[in-house]
Amino acid sequence: MRGGFVGIIFRTMLESTTGNTPESAALTLMSTDVERIAEIWSFVNELWASLIQALIAVWLLEKQLGIVCVYPVLISVVASISSFCVGRYVARRQKLWMEATQKRVNLTTELFGSIKAVKMLGFSKMLSRAVQAMRIAELDLSKSYRKLSVTNTCLTNLPNIIIPVITFAAFALSGQSSLNVTKAFLSLSIFSLITSPIANMIYAIPQLYSSLGCFQRIQEYLQKEPRHDLRQVITPSDRIQGDKHLESSYVDVDLLELQPLPGPARESDVGVCVDKHILSIRDGSFGWHEDRQTAIQGVNLRLPEPSLTMVVGPVGCGKSTFLKGLLGETTSFKGSVQLSTREFAFCDQIPWIRNGTIRENIIGHLEFDEVWYNSVIYACALDTDFSNCLMVIGLPSEARSMARASYARKQLAIFDDVLSGLDALTEEKVCARLLSRDGLLRTLGTSIILATHSVNRLSLADHIIVFVSSGCICEQGTFEQLRSSGRYLHARLSNTNDESPPPAPASVMPQTALEITPVNRDTRRQEGDWSVYRFYGASMGYLRLAFYGAYVLCCGTFAGLQTIWLSKWSQSEDATSRLDYWLSIYGLLALCNALALITACFHFMISIVPRSSLRLHGLVLQASMSAPISYLTQTDIGIIINQFVTIPPIIQNDEL
Repeated sequence: MRGGFVGIIFRTMLESTTGNTPESAALTLMSTDVERIAEIWSFVNELWASLIQALIAVWLLEKQLGIVCVYPVLISVVASISSFCVGRYVARRQKLWMEATQKRVNLTTELFGSIKAVKMLGFSKMLSRAVQAMRIAELDLSKSYRKLSVTNTCLTNLPNIIIPVITFAAFALSGQSSLNVTKAFLSLSIFSLITSPIANMIYAIPQLYSSLGCFQRIQEYLQKEPRHDLRQVITPSDRIQGDKHLESSYVDVDLLELQPLPGPARESDVGVCVDKHILSIRDGSFGWHEDRQTAIQGVNLRLPEPSLTMVVGPVGCGKSTFLKGLLGETTSFKGSVQLSTREFAFCDQIPWIRNGTIRENIIGHLEFDEVWYNSVIYACALDTDFSNCLMVIGLPSEARSMARASYARKQLAIFDDVLSGLDALTEEKVCARLLSRDGLLRTLGTSIILATHSVNRLSLADHIIVFVSSGCICEQGTFEQLRSSGRYLHARLSNTNDESPPPAPASVMPQTALEITPVNRDTRRQEGDWSVYRFYGASMGYLRLAFYGAYVLCCGTFAGLQTIWLSKWSQSEDATSRLDYWLSIYGLLALCNALALITACFHFMISIVPRSSLRLHGLVLQASMSAPISYLTQTDIGIIINQFVTIPPIIQNDEL
């Protein structure tokens, strides 16, 4: 069940539109909701055996006490109905809690995804307070759910206290026979056979409602509108076959004869019949909201292949939206976009780097080609002996992302402002070795679309597209055309040298400039000791924990006194004549036991658990935000986020 849910949620996430759902939505569903469903339904699978056990126990009780065996059944039915009434409100309250959790996880993921910028800008304390405030709001929303959970816990355990009192009282008042020691303690053993499965059934009812809430959240996510790719991908082979089919439609039917199946288009045919354009856009408009004006409007262009196209413009003009529109990721899409390839490589502004070696990040799922790999390493200015290291301090993630895109050898490569994260020396090497006319990608025949702010590199481009703040193309053309046009880019390009930058030297940064950080692969966790328990106890509060211990002690004491009093009652000679005396004391002890149980449950779940959860979250957040950059860059972000996503629910569920 867990594997099926995780797989379908992951597939839906891949098919969803960018920005349509929070990035942490799938993470929360695959961790918290799926885990809760798996735990509950594995427990529900045992209910059928519990029902059979309860029926057999009632039959055995009838052999001992006679007709009064119906009282445990009636009490169980009342408790089950009460549990159904409680369970009706569980799904709605849990949904509010889970939505608050998802918002907090989303902010935490974005925070640690940009932890370098956060620390450099001095926003650590401010954002930590914001995350902790969201945790406080989340726990406040969870209290309504916890109250229902405590109520269900009491309904689960109270029949174990009430059933013996009611049943023994009914048996004594019926006057069938006297209550002896053998009959009393044998009946107590049978009561445990009844109350244990009944408790499981009562506990499972609200949990089933809770799982329905998780099912509803997953269903809402799966039913979200998938991404609709409205682009037209027309390969040269498709165009040639279309032309041949159009010509054949004018042939006389009587002259038709069988012809061999058409083979793939030859290069000579492509050169004669098809204009080699990698991209063609007519009246293209791209945006992120259907009911608003699109961010990019009225785009008309045709890009030959292979070529280098640079997209420039002020910050916020829509360069990234334009590139996402070419990928078919924008929710608002108008006009016509035709591509000559179905596969392309893409590097986002924030590179995605997996937790693995540099070589694993570059080759991905492809087969390792040592000659091509070395060529890519050199072209991306990564030619240093680091391939077996997990993290190299000094190597920008943008260069590794570009190396991964280059290694894939696609017909079209799209780069979104990847040069901004490179230092001047690395940028010069990458432009000369990878993007120039003699660079690796151009030699391979790959067309490149690059959004950049580096106007001093525009002389490398075959075609330049200039966007203005309104999201329209104000001009486009070659470097020479735009430089002499005297319009938007004239001032910015007036000081630019029209010659291509000199090729970068073959030498690279000295080995001492890179710090190779060894990785400790020992991931074994230290076994718990008393210091761990003291730490967890301190998070609860020693005074609160002492009160909870006192309530639990009272509960156990009164339960033991019940057993002792029942023993004296069954052995006494005046059990019948002084029935009111023995029965009232036995009922009073049961009442005290029930009150102690209810008080302990409410005190623990409403007072101790929220305080402990909030304090532990604050300590983990403080430790993570205070960690050095070296730790945060070497540790996979999933391991850090796991402390805020998976571990708190596990602790809370164990406490429940």
